Amino acid sequence: MRVHQLGVTLVTGLGLVAGAVSCGGMSGDRPTTAGTIFFLRGEGSLMTMSADGSQQRPVSDDIVFDYDLSTNGQRIVFDGGDDYISGIDGIYLMDVASPDARRLPLEPCYGPVLSPDGRRIACEYTEPHWITVGNADGSGVRRITPDCCYRPSWSPDGRKIAYLSFGRWSDEGVTGPSGVFVMNADGRDKHRVSAHGFDDHQPPEWSPDGRMLAYLSDDSIWVVDLERSTSRRLLHSPDRGTKDLAWSPDGKSLAFTHGDGDFEIFVVNLDGSGLRNLTDNERVHDESPSWSPDGTAIVFASTRDDTTEIYAMRADGSARTRLTESAAGDPYPVWSAVELRVE
Repeated sequence: MRVHQLGVTLVTGLGLVAGAVSCGGMSGDRPTTAGTIFFLRGEGSLMTMSADGSQQRPVSDDIVFDYDLSTNGQRIVFDGGDDYISGIDGIYLMDVASPDARRLPLEPCYGPVLSPDGRRIACEYTEPHWITVGNADGSGVRRITPDCCYRPSWSPDGRKIAYLSFGRWSDEGVTGPSGVFVMNADGRDKHRVSAHGFDDHQPPEWSPDGRMLAYLSDDSIWVVDLERSTSRRLLHSPDRGTKDLAWSPDGKSLAFTHGDGDFEIFVVNLDGSGLRNLTDNERVHDESPSWSPDGTAIVFASTRDDTTEIYAMRADGSARTRLTESAAGDPYPVWSAVELRVE
């Protein structure tokens, strides 16, 4: 599998700049900050672009079903496939600055996630559901949970993994405790941090400082403080669906997708105040928010121009700007604090 040669540097300075609108977006200052946006093109290509929507380039020409970028921006792991019909073909790893993606000696799994330093991979297997952790080259893989667990999520320091558990399989059926759990990255010291039921749309999301976890449960957003062993509900809305939790870089608020037929991007402060609908566009799906590294802007996917395209806006919802234009559609943006340059 070949990918396009890219160079990589880490961003050292960030800030909003003014500019002309690209791809039919709104006029006025647009929310363009430093960094690189990763996204999937509708036919399955993994793409990158600059934060202003320019320099759109494929990272890989092969089908990508799902991907994860290490926090340091150096590596990407993804589910690869020959086409959508054949399904997942294998798990691939690439260094962003390298022209090659390596197929790992792993059984195909779902939602592989990289540790923050990109050196380890946690993977979820289905039927009967367990989590493994191994080295990024595919070696040293170990099962670290019983057959009850899924949606692994690395802590920011890479020392712990949060996950969801629905109990344990037995001859009598599913038994034992369920909820949100945390364990050491080697599988030791498993303990439940929330006994609430949960929604399995996404894994528990760590706050940037690693002190808290946000998760979805019973039509609500919950946050558990791991140091104080307390939890609180930020939002309860039984008549509207919620997904795509995303912490702001300063850890003071959450962005999320919320709706009842159409979806909008909302934000809420960590104390439950300041709930705001940032997009407020009826009969349009706005989803998958991802914060800019400096927290001043949010990128998201929207169907407001018929196909799914990627937009950016300021963190207050102003200056919405379309960044992509593709008949195939462009979902699942991730804003990284990495600057890519073509070599």
